[in-house]
Amino acid sequence: MGDVYGDVARDVFNATHVREYTATVNMLESLRLGRVDAVMLGSDFIGQTKTNTAYQEYQYILVPEHVFATRAAPVFHTTELRDLYNDWLEIVKNDGTWDEMKARWIDGALPDEKDIPVFNFTGENGTLTVCDTGSYPPMSYLDSNGNPVGFDIEMISRFAVYAGLDLNVIISSYDAIVPYVASGRADMSACMFAITPERTQGVYFSNPAHLLQVIIISYDGATGSTTQSTGGLFEWLRTGIQRNLIDSNRWKLIVNGLGVTMIISFGAQIIGTAMGGFICYLLTRKNPIIRKAAEFYCGMVNGMPIIVLLLFMYYIVFGRSNISDVFVAILSFSLIKGASVAKTLKGAIGTVDPVEIEAARSTGLSASGAFLWVTLPQAIRFALPVYNKSFVDLVKLTSVVGYIAVQDLTRAGDIIRSYTFDSYFPILFVAAIYMSVTAVYVWLLNLLVTKINRGVK
Repeated sequence: MGDVYGDVARDVFNATHVREYTATVNMLESLRLGRVDAVMLGSDFIGQTKTNTAYQEYQYILVPEHVFATRAAPVFHTTELRDLYNDWLEIVKNDGTWDEMKARWIDGALPDEKDIPVFNFTGENGTLTVCDTGSYPPMSYLDSNGNPVGFDIEMISRFAVYAGLDLNVIISSYDAIVPYVASGRADMSACMFAITPERTQGVYFSNPAHLLQVIIISYDGATGSTTQSTGGLFEWLRTGIQRNLIDSNRWKLIVNGLGVTMIISFGAQIIGTAMGGFICYLLTRKNPIIRKAAEFYCGMVNGMPIIVLLLFMYYIVFGRSNISDVFVAILSFSLIKGASVAKTLKGAIGTVDPVEIEAARSTGLSASGAFLWVTLPQAIRFALPVYNKSFVDLVKLTSVVGYIAVQDLTRAGDIIRSYTFDSYFPILFVAAIYMSVTAVYVWLLNLLVTKINRGVK
C-alpha cells in the first residue's frame, strides 16, 4: 500500500505489518505471490477493473465512508494559482461539469479515445506546467499516441482553458510529483493527494476536490492469473508481444524510452570523459591544494548514492532553471563518469614504466611531450578495459532517472506494466534491451582495444 493507507491499515484495521509501495502493479503482484495478505488503494481504482481483465482476478471490498474516507486535492507551487483553481473548482462543481466527468471516467468504463474532449488552449496568459504519473487509469494514462488522458488530465485541461493558459503535462513517478511542484519545476499536480495536517505545512492544497474512499483488495488464486499464458513459451511470447507492445502502440513507449536512455548514456559518457581527463590532470599536479581539491571531488561523488546526487542536482542546483530534465540527468551522470575516468586514468598512468619516460626525455622531448606521446597512449591502453565496463555500469545507472520525471527505458516498462499488469514480460523485455545495447557496445569497444594492442605490438 502507499500514500495514507499505511496509517489506515494500522489505526483502523490494526494491521501488524505494513509495507509501503509506490507502484500499484508492484503491490498487486506482491499480493498475487502471497507476500502480503491485502492491499489498500483509493476507490477510484475500481474504474480500472471494468475494462482491464488483468484486474478481474482480484476481489475488492469498498470500505464504507463512515469507517474511513479522506478529502483529496491537487498541490500547487503558489497560492495565487491555487486561489484561481478554487474559483474554477466552485464553478464546475455547481454547473454539473465535475459530476459529468466523474460519471464518464470513474463511475463507468474508460471512454473510447474518440469520445475524449479536445481542448483549445489559448496560452494568452502563459503556460501551465503540471506533473502526473500517466500510469493510473482512469485518473491518468497514455493513449495509443502517447498523449496523457484521463480524469485528472481532463480536469486540468479545463482549468487551463478557463485560466487562458497553454498546458504542458510532465509524466513522472508518483513519489517525484510533490518535490517537482515544491521546487517550482511544475506549477501544480494534475493528480490529487490526500489532505493531511502534516502535508498542508509543506505544500499548498486547493479546496477539497474529491472524496477518496478506500478499497481493500485480496487474492485467493481461485480464478488463476489472467496474465499468464497456458499455451507454452511460444504462446506466452506471442501474447506478451501483443498485449505489451502492439496493443495501443505501446512499442512507441519502448522506442522513445530507449532513445532517452541512449542520449543520457552517451551524453554523460562524452562529457564525463572530458571532465575525467581534466580532473586526472589536477590529480597529477604537484600543488597540494589543487590535488587535494580533485581528490575531495572524486571522493564526494563516489561516496554519494546516485539517486541522492541526481535529486540534489535536479531540485537544488537546477531547481528553478529552465534546463531540460534530460540535460540535468546528463550533467549528473557526467559528474559520476568524470570521477570514475579520473581515478581510472590516474591509476593507468601509474603503471607506465618510468624508464620509458626517462628515455623519451633523453631524446629531447619536454615533460609535456613525453606525457603526450609516451605516457598517455600507454595509460589509455591500460585504462580501456575498465573504461569499457564503466559504460555498461553507466547505462544501468540511468534506470533511476524516473525519479526526476524522465521517461527512460525503465520508466517505459513500468508504464506498460501499469496498463497490462503483466508482471514478467515488460521486465524481461526491458532487461533484454539493456543487455543487447551493452553487449553491442562492449563488442565494438573490444574490437577497438584489440586493434590498439595490435598496433602497440
